[in-house]
Amino acid sequence: MPEPPRTASSPPSQTGARPTAPSTTRNYTRPVAPQRRPSRTSERRAPARDRIREREERSKEERTKQEKPEPEPEPKDGDGEREEKERDDRETEFDDQDEEGLLGRSRGRRLPLSHSTLTILVVVIVVTAGLWWGLDRLADDDEPTPGPDYLLEVWASSLDRPISVSAGPEGSMFVGQGGSPGEILKLWEDHGNITASQWVTGISSPMGMVWTPTSWLYVSHRGRLSAYQDSNSDGAVDKDVTLIDDLPTNAGIHLNNGLAVGPDGFLYLAVGSSCNACSEKDERSATILRVNPTNGNHTVFATGLRNSLDLALRPTSGDLFAVDNCRTDKEYPEELNLIVKDRDYGWPDSAGGEIPGTTGPDVTFPVQSKPWGLAFTPDHRFTGAAGEAIVVLNDLGKVVKVNLTHDAMNDSYTGRVEDLVTGLESPTDLAFGDDGALYITDSKLGQVFKLTRR
Repeated sequence: MPEPPRTASSPPSQTGARPTAPSTTRNYTRPVAPQRRPSRTSERRAPARDRIREREERSKEERTKQEKPEPEPEPKDGDGEREEKERDDRETEFDDQDEEGLLGRSRGRRLPLSHSTLTILVVVIVVTAGLWWGLDRLADDDEPTPGPDYLLEVWASSLDRPISVSAGPEGSMFVGQGGSPGEILKLWEDHGNITASQWVTGISSPMGMVWTPTSWLYVSHRGRLSAYQDSNSDGAVDKDVTLIDDLPTNAGIHLNNGLAVGPDGFLYLAVGSSCNACSEKDERSATILRVNPTNGNHTVFATGLRNSLDLALRPTSGDLFAVDNCRTDKEYPEELNLIVKDRDYGWPDSAGGEIPGTTGPDVTFPVQSKPWGLAFTPDHRFTGAAGEAIVVLNDLGKVVKVNLTHDAMNDSYTGRVEDLVTGLESPTDLAFGDDGALYITDSKLGQVFKLTRR
């Protein structure tokens, strides 16, 4: 049987007279002389009515004494002034504390801080610092922004470190991914949607790609130069050839990089150095190679280029250009160079032109801005003129246009540099598509941007 719910217990019953607490008040009335209590004999003889009345009167008198409030003592001379002075002193001390604040001192002692007050102060400091850091990051991290005459849009996304791009047949674009494993994707647009298919896989660091009129895609990847073809146009590679498999970059800090097809039909391949500044053991390091596209035979075409990440042919003149990343331990500006057979461009001893027998840069970029991708406008659709250089400055998050002017007497160029796109994260390569748009890869964002003229 369940117990009934508990209730508050009743107070214990009182047996006998309630004890009276001693009075703590002071009585300033005149004391009353005690009345003589009648003897028990006379008390018995008195009528019952009188005895009852007498007990009631005594009980009433006792209750009156207990309930009657004691009068306040009359202040003595000087008491009021002393109390007022003490009250003023307390108010002055409070004002001093309020003026000095929570962390101040009052009358020579530090004011105590409660745990909750300290917690609030710490939270305020942390939140303020976080907001300051966030605003600073917002100021530094700009959104990708094109120049006023251009429109920039994300064309493809969710890629794995795209580091190279090349225009393929029938409006397609081929993108080399530097992830693990590396691969080459074929991308094309179909009714506004981007479709991708895997074209080559298991390839490490595809830094350079170029198509030839024979429908072969040549790829520069770690230590190798290979060629791929879809001979029956079914969308899959059915032919692949390794032309060079011993390029001197496997153990170095730089790779074999960009590719271009020259006016003579040969391939031109940029090979990086194995160090920042040293004497190379392999003569092919820090050079531009001229490669037979049929059998891979190659010779050194130009030297003294520390790390040319890309090179391209200028369509209006047939001249070959390459960007170069100079030594990082010197305040050398980065370079855009006209590449001529047998020229020495200065590395590792100089930035070029400082030592007799070396050639200086045609156009320079800020120190350690890391020029990467290079392309030339094929016609007037993009900038209004053909033959203008478009260069990626990776460490600045920029794509710039270089308006070149030829100096025929000295067989060199000068250039005026203008921003095309700013605010990118890690732009790498670029290429013009058949539609006249410029396609730009960003390895950190995993995206391909499409830049068109308004």
